[in-house]
Amino acid sequence: MPEQTTTRHKVPLWLLVFLVFVGAGFLQALSTNWTRPISEFDEIAHIDYAYRMSQGSLPTWDDRYTQRTLAIGECIDMQSQDPACMDSTTREAKERWPDGFSYQAQQLPLGYAPYAAAFAFAISDSANHFEQIRILRLTNMALWVLLGVIWSFLITALTRSRLPALAATLVLATNPLIFDSFSYVTNDGAAIIVGALASLWLLQSLSTSRNHSMGTTVVTAVLLGTLIALTKITALAVVVAIAIGVLITAKRWRPSPVRPWW
Repeated sequence: MPEQTTTRHKVPLWLLVFLVFVGAGFLQALSTNWTRPISEFDEIAHIDYAYRMSQGSLPTWDDRYTQRTLAIGECIDMQSQDPACMDSTTREAKERWPDGFSYQAQQLPLGYAPYAAAFAFAISDSANHFEQIRILRLTNMALWVLLGVIWSFLITALTRSRLPALAATLVLATNPLIFDSFSYVTNDGAAIIVGALASLWLLQSLSTSRNHSMGTTVVTAVLLGTLIALTKITALAVVVAIAIGVLITAKRWRPSPVRPWW
């Protein structure tokens, strides 16, 4: 019995957290319909952005959806069993909401890079619509694993206690709003990842600020801010929450690193 206890505690906390997080995500993935109809309000615009990016361009305000985007959307919505559905007709962009314009043109490209890579390297032009949408949506599982890595280090920066760490991990990983962001073609998943990465760096900087020069801190902050700006500005939402927590708990640290941290 003592030997089993010793072996159990040899498993690093970050690894346990990672396995619980990723495991919870994959269990939810098993119950997800990856070929469900397109989300008309948002997803089709994200798909169009990713496809254009894979072709070496970015959408502009006056662009309408490409035939590739329209075909995926229509054939999936119809749940067509015809493998050649995407090539069966020419589609009119104006029939899609909002009038067929690729309105995600105001977004920046980094959040779409994984889907663009899927279009470029994993999706054949001859693949049917179900296969194409599955690959695009399942690309999120790779992003989920990446988030799991970042989260495992983020939570262990906050606590070394196993029960609170694993409980918080389960709460996060089974939150339907979080997982839902990783089941559609959208830049929200990437935004959550860079927000978590920024939070990890900010928390680490509180405990190691005396070991870094102000120049190093500023350069790192600028690079991280650029990463957020090139992904999605809503990633700052989680950073604001971390900042509020820092202000509330600043008395823990002596001497306080809050001024250089800001």
